[in-house]
Amino acid sequence: MATEISVVDLARCIADGQAPFILDVREPAEFTGPLGHAPGALSIPMGQIPTRVAELDGVRGGTCYCICLSGGRSGMVAEYLSQQGFGTVINVTGGMKAWNAAGLPCVHE
Repeated sequence: MATEISVVDLARCIADGQAPFILDVREPAEFTGPLGHAPGALSIPMGQIPTRVAELDGVRGGTCYCICLSGGRSGMVAEYLSQQGFGTVINVTGGMKAWNAAGLPCVHE
């Protein structure tokens, strides 16, 4: 099981000046949709992760926070990336639903 973090704790990291690497694994329409996305998040849909994993090599030894709509897909991606040798991969519990419910800043584009 992947390590998990709450949206509030992740937002605190951002507010404290850290620049965490956030991987949003939702579909493009979700990423740009009504819930928006976390500031600085990179969008790679879950189904594309195996063929695009090389794009993540720059964070292989660091920490990667995976987020989706509610935490299911991001949990699976976190497990997959851990199996692929990524250092610290953390699932954001509750996903963008929890992010929005907490009133955290979102990017809408």
